[in-house]
Parts: sequence; structure tokens; C-alpha cells
Amino acid sequence: MDFVYLSDWLRGTSLENIVQETEDVLLDQMGQTINILARDVIVASSVVQYASTATTRLTVAAGMILNYDEVAEMVLTLKNANAKEITRQIDPMNLYDTSPIPMSYVGFASHETIRDLENDPKWIPVENYASQGVLGPWERGSLARVRFIEVGTDDKTYAAGGAGSIDVHATVIIGQGAYAMSRINKLAVEMIHKPLGSGDDPLNQRESFGWKIAIVFSILNSAMLGRIEHA
Repeated sequence: MDFVYLSDWLRGTSLENIVQETEDVLLDQMGQTINILARDVIVASSVVQYASTATTRLTVAAGMILNYDEVAEMVLTLKNANAKEITRQIDPMNLYDTSPIPMSYVGFASHETIRDLENDPKWIPVENYASQGVLGPWERGSLARVRFIEVGTDDKTYAAGGAGSIDVHATVIIGQGAYAMSRINKLAVEMIHKPLGSGDDPLNQRESFGWKIAIVFSILNSAMLGRIEHA
């Protein structure tokens, strides 16, 4: 939850639609907060894979990036645990330079990790899907039966956690039934506006905008998801 105050002076002198801009900032903040709450739950999965020859987070070294082999290894781990794919197959079409996409798991990766994946020769960018049935505007592509969503700075990074004090990124890959989100109906997401003159404001100088939500995330089956720690 969070809120901000706006003054009558700002309202009266701003050349912009300050109310709309404030609401947009608060909505972005709410979405990012929800993302981070979900991330902190699912990144705690007990299924952990370290890139390349690393055996612990501390031994993840520069150059041990996420690639096809690492993703395929995690997919095999999930399949051996009988984890079901989340997305349906995208069938081939008679279009130039497009690719069918098989039933897939879903991965959440930082923008740095997406950059590394885009350099993998087996990467299929979302623009080349045979059909644009994407998971959302942040889906970036597919590799080794995983469709990746870019989470930007909402990813889990262990700062200076690797060999030589490099940052270690945690990319989470999930299957069906991995985790759940539950909202409390009577405390559902709410945007709240208190106009000028509300509360202790005798001169009508101050209004407030804010949001609140009651939401819970929980891992349902830790075998249905895993994280890869890599440079």
C-alpha cells in the first residue's frame, strides 16, 4: 500500500494532467510491488540448479550465463518430477520465417538474462512465433520448451554473490500447479482518492491518491518449479 498528497497549488499551476500522471505512477508501483511479492515466494523453490560447473552460488563465475543447455537441463528436471507444461502448442503456419512453439513451461528472467538468451542460436524471438498468442507484452521468446517473460529489475539478483563478487541472477521456471495467488475479497485491490477538503484540511489545500491490496502467494508444489542461478 502507498499514497501521495497533491496540493491545490500543484493542481492549479501544473501544465500536465497531474492527476492522471499520479494515478499512472501509483498503478505501476502497485504492479511492481505485486511482482516482487510473487518473486520472493517462488524464488525460494527447493529445486536449484547452478550454471555450468558451479556447485554453489559462491562458485558461479563470470561467463556462466543462461543458455540452451542450462534451460534444457531444468526442463528435464521438471519433466522427471511430472511437472506439466503451462502453455499450449502454437501450431506451424505457412508464413515466412516463423516457427511452431511446443507446449512449454514459463520462465521469468531479467533483461540481462534475456540479452544472453537472444544470443543463443536456438532462441526463437516472440516476433517469429507462428501465431501471436503471446503471454503478454513482456514475453520475449522461447528456448528449450520454455517461454520467457522479461521481469526487468523485478528479477532476483544476489548482488556480489558469486565468484569474484559478481552478481548472480536467479531465473525461475515453472510448470502447472507450482504456486497460487489468493486475494481476500473484502480487501481487494482498491485505488483511493480523498478530494480537497477531506479530513483535517480546513483550507482545501490537500488531496490524496493511494492504493491498497490484500494478496497472498504460496508455493503449492515445490517440485513443479525451479530456479537456475547463473551469471
